[in-house]
Amino acid sequence: MTRTTRRWLRVAIAAGGLVVVGFVAQRWLTHVAYAKSVEALANFCGPQSKVTLGAMEVQVLAGDVRWTNVRVEQPADSLFAVDDERAFHIAGTIDTVAVEGLSLLSLLFRGSIVARDLRIERPDLHVILRNDTLAAAATASTERRYTALRLMSVGVERGAVHVSRVGHAVPVLIVQQFDLHAAGAVADFEEGTAPMLMFGTITGELSDVVASLSPLYDLHVACAALTRGGAQLRITDAALRPLVGPENYGKLVPFETDLISMHADTLLASGLDINGSIAQRGLKTTKILMAGMRGEIHRDKTLPDAPYTKKRLPMAGLRNLPFTVDVDNVRLVRWRLHYHERGENGPEYGEVLFSDISAVITGLHTTDTLGGNDVHLVARAKAYDQALITVDAHTSVSAPNERFTLSATIGAMPIAVFNRMTTDLVAIRATAGRINNVNYHITGDDDHATGRVDVSYQDLALSALKRDRSGEENRFKTSVLNLVVRSKNLRSNDGFHHGDFSFDREQDRAVFKYVWAGLREGMLAAMLPGALDDLRKGKKPDARSKR
Repeated sequence: MTRTTRRWLRVAIAAGGLVVVGFVAQRWLTHVAYAKSVEALANFCGPQSKVTLGAMEVQVLAGDVRWTNVRVEQPADSLFAVDDERAFHIAGTIDTVAVEGLSLLSLLFRGSIVARDLRIERPDLHVILRNDTLAAAATASTERRYTALRLMSVGVERGAVHVSRVGHAVPVLIVQQFDLHAAGAVADFEEGTAPMLMFGTITGELSDVVASLSPLYDLHVACAALTRGGAQLRITDAALRPLVGPENYGKLVPFETDLISMHADTLLASGLDINGSIAQRGLKTTKILMAGMRGEIHRDKTLPDAPYTKKRLPMAGLRNLPFTVDVDNVRLVRWRLHYHERGENGPEYGEVLFSDISAVITGLHTTDTLGGNDVHLVARAKAYDQALITVDAHTSVSAPNERFTLSATIGAMPIAVFNRMTTDLVAIRATAGRINNVNYHITGDDDHATGRVDVSYQDLALSALKRDRSGEENRFKTSVLNLVVRSKNLRSNDGFHHGDFSFDREQDRAVFKYVWAGLREGMLAAMLPGALDDLRKGKKPDARSKR
């Protein structure tokens, strides 16, 4: 055998050895990757998860890994394991998970997941929430297995999510389909801190979303689309739907509360800062538009009072949200609200209709609680489709004791508005008259409010009602009442009467009732000067109180 032949033979043997080593290494890496994949999925989905992979392909040199027919199952007893403190478990299927350009060196030696592309196709996931209040903290403190994540692109196609709670038949959330595409996904995992995933750009869409808001409501959203690289979020056809009607909701909530039905054509957030929102764990955007909102609100005041719970004023409520709010401008257009209330003096629901509602709110920044930034509301609406209402209000996120000021003007309106304000309070009803206009100013805080109502009206006649909810007239009280009522109050006449008021806030009532109470107090003070206290107590008013 010549020297050249021996040299080529050695080369051939070495090459063959390398092929064998490469083949063995490929099989070994595939086996290790398979085992690690199953372990990682089980750790993420739940420690007793049963994970199966239909097939797995690994291209070592290219750094490509592909899993198909992934299935995760949760044994029934795993959801009640006393030694498992996780906040949730996950079950479901995924058609395909494909990673391209995975850096094995970064993964093995730095604990970093670095890849060119991640694609997930048809994930159908079932997230099962546990009721353990310690579970969330336990899950957050799970040991970090990786130090960083770097993905040039991410895609999720035709996914679905079903969220439920252990022991509850009604799902918490259902998303029939979602898609997501992102570029430049980056996260750092540091011990003791929650990881934050940031994006260069991100777009996505959720379709046919249903959320259960037990016990009264379901929330439906036809579509939520994140576009323009993550700078715009558009939600269309969103509806809050009660599960029962106004005649029956007292069977589900056996005390006085509002039953609300709402539908919005479009909710649009523009100038959205996704990374800023993630970093602040809140909402950070330039503008929000809420268009085409139609609402029906029913309140049955014949139901028992709810257990006392203090209702926060708007800025206190905003500060106490579980997330931050950083919004420059909120605009409402084409809103319509129909309020129905059944009181103690009649079996039917009374109504107030607000239409053509538009508003602009600026300065909603809970991240600036020390700056005292001005929160400003300017709004217009029509009452009963005819009386023009304008509102101008000021407060701040950090206002001392939630102090606010509000000024409003109201145009000509039917005298029925007076009935809405007085029937439950003093059991009287207007039978004739006309309200020409109203100017209203209130300064209030968390404890007390003062202000003035200037109401111009004429030809007012009142009827006193029996206090048996029959709605029938008490003729004797009616005759006395019309002796004390001011039948007119015109700005052009001498003796125009101002309705000054001062009252303590009922802190278990929301801000709308607070502002409404000031308007009611001022109008009654202007129309029934000196007789209001007697009427509240059900006593015959003193005719000498008229002035």
